[in-house]
Amino acid sequence: MIPKPVLTAIFTITPPLFAAITGLVFFKNVRKQYIFLFAFVVFATFTEIALNLYVKFVAKETRPTLHFYILIEFFLLSFFYLRFLNPLIRKNIFLLVVILFEAICIVNVAFIQGLFVYPNFVRAFESLILLVFGLIFFYKVMIEANVKKLSAEPMIWFNTAIIIYFSTNF
Repeated sequence: MIPKPVLTAIFTITPPLFAAITGLVFFKNVRKQYIFLFAFVVFATFTEIALNLYVKFVAKETRPTLHFYILIEFFLLSFFYLRFLNPLIRKNIFLLVVILFEAICIVNVAFIQGLFVYPNFVRAFESLILLVFGLIFFYKVMIEANVKKLSAEPMIWFNTAIIIYFSTNF
């Protein structure tokens, strides 16, 4: 029988590792607009592997790393959306939202919740902003009506996954 920690490690590392390896193999075919999504997948894979090793060999507490993970996750996913939402959301407003969120994350860890408390405020705020980005993207798809077959468009699937995942973080 396989020990539970080994099974947990396998199930948490395998999906992002598979996605990262697939992205690395087909990197030269990755469209420019998906480069931030690819960077996010590589970052998530590295984080999962590092945290599993950290828990196994160093300490059981991983909450401090979540503060930094949220900061980088939001940055990468926001710039992923910037390439698709540019006409609807002006670049300077978009950058202002990103800078304000990153500042809120830093203030939260420094003065409000601290490093060893689960960052529920910034996690919910991040989820809300990314949900808005996702809904604006679907709005853009509906208004432009350029996509002939929705199921064949990769961005529809990425956006749907992001909306489903971040809608469960409230």
